[in-house]
Amino acid sequence: MEQPGLDNLSWTLSKPATMTSYNGEMWRNARGLDDAQIYTSSSRNGAWQWRGLAGLMRSSHGPALAVHDNKMWLFLRGTDGALWAATYDRDWSSASPVAGNRLTLMDEPSSASHGGNLYVMYRR
Repeated sequence: MEQPGLDNLSWTLSKPATMTSYNGEMWRNARGLDDAQIYTSSSRNGAWQWRGLAGLMRSSHGPALAVHDNKMWLFLRGTDGALWAATYDRDWSSASPVAGNRLTLMDEPSSASHGGNLYVMYRR
């Protein structure tokens, strides 16, 4: 399923986009310009396919992606300023706060998997 204007490399963005490789495809997520929703597309062999909205999550900043334990993880600064996470396995899970005390971020997080651990960096 294709979505005009969101399935090509000429996205117009106000915040950073994020990309990762997952299950043999390149994935990218970005925050929409007007609605703060996180849009998703993937590409196998250069043909981008619209993958819909990432769990109807909204962010005031760009998201972060990482693959860990055969799941794709998305981290974002929610519109409430807290750090939220969701996973992808054929569909996006609901977003959950990363810490019970609601970590507050200044801007977008970054994430990576290494040595069996999943890391998330952010500015407070």
